Amino acid sequence: MFNFFKKNQSEDLHKKSFKFLINTVFWQNKINKVLDIFYQHHYLDKTKLKDLPFEKLNKKGKWENLHEFILDFIGCLPFTENIDPKDKTMVINFFKYMLYQLAYKAYLKSTPLSFIQNPPYREDNLVELNRHKRNFYYDFLDEFKHRKDNYNLVLIQLLKIIL
Repeated sequence: MFNFFKKNQSEDLHKKSFKFLINTVFWQNKINKVLDIFYQHHYLDKTKLKDLPFEKLNKKGKWENLHEFILDFIGCLPFTENIDPKDKTMVINFFKYMLYQLAYKAYLKSTPLSFIQNPPYREDNLVELNRHKRNFYYDFLDEFKHRKDNYNLVLIQLLKIIL
């Protein structure tokens, strides 16, 4: 199984491109920190991004678009065995929000996402994608505030990582 974020494979595919390294390190660090927070709160089993078994890559070692990457990413998440379906949906909504937010930050910096074939953010779809991102965040927040005591502390941790 091909794992896009494993160092030796990604270096071969992208010939140590500086932008590629910046993208993957930027995304890996943030995603790994969020994975760890959800592990600490017993929503996910312990994992790192490089250990997820991605499957939907094309022949160039890229995902077709951000949506395909998100679907593949969510399909790889190691949820705990006894997770409540509402908790699972809540975690999925946060990861969708987070990945859209990271893609938006890359767009603002004019940094292409080298692991996604078609750029997710363009002038013609900014409003639509930001609406989706906002909906994922509010869906997550609506559920999260009812599930965790002192949810604000965890929420601040999560948002500090990605904002």
